[in-house]
Amino acid sequence: MRKLFCIFVFTVFAVSSNAQTKLSFQTEVGHTNVSEGMFLKTALGASYEIKGFEIETALESDVISEEQKLISGWNLSVLKEFEIAEREFSVKPYFIYSPFSDLLSETNWGLLLGTAFNKFSVSLGTGFRTMTYSDEVTPDENRRLHENFILLYNLKYSFLNEDSKWKLQAAVTNTDHFLIHQATNPVLSISGAYQLNESLALFSEFRYKTAGMMNMHVNYFGTLLRAGIAWEL
Repeated sequence: MRKLFCIFVFTVFAVSSNAQTKLSFQTEVGHTNVSEGMFLKTALGASYEIKGFEIETALESDVISEEQKLISGWNLSVLKEFEIAEREFSVKPYFIYSPFSDLLSETNWGLLLGTAFNKFSVSLGTGFRTMTYSDEVTPDENRRLHENFILLYNLKYSFLNEDSKWKLQAAVTNTDHFLIHQATNPVLSISGAYQLNESLALFSEFRYKTAGMMNMHVNYFGTLLRAGIAWEL
């Protein structure tokens, strides 16, 4: 955990001196079929725009949960926009580390390609997941399980114009800040934001996760509500 914190702090201070910086803080509360009650998490994030690249990193911490991890997630991504045939695209490689417990941790890395059509935006990509179990669970030679070429998607619709102080969006996705869900486990999302001034913005999001699709019966899996503030330096 100390190594993750050092990497996060180094990234924040090493890049922020030469880039436009935005900091964010969010709190989320939720419940799933396997969470054994409500959970509460917080996350601190930073993003930078430098030479046409947007670099994002964030740390997540458990406040109320079964495991009570000081650092329960870390992510790092780089976004670059470009044009092909007068259409704007974005490419985003990412890395996520999620130490769920002392017995199990997970890493995800992959690539997303995105574009927008008026108020509708779409991002598609592929990812690679590695689940690592401790020695207490399984012998060394069988500690890691791999999932390759996971389908990633984020389909989003914006109800308001870009120049509005208010933002309201609906999305269907299997990606999140610190988790990558199975492609057959879509998350339904409603999010909003309000620009207080040039530097400060408030944001919130409600997520409903299903246990699967392509079935006659889809079981409820969990809900999540998050809210936070973003500050552009």
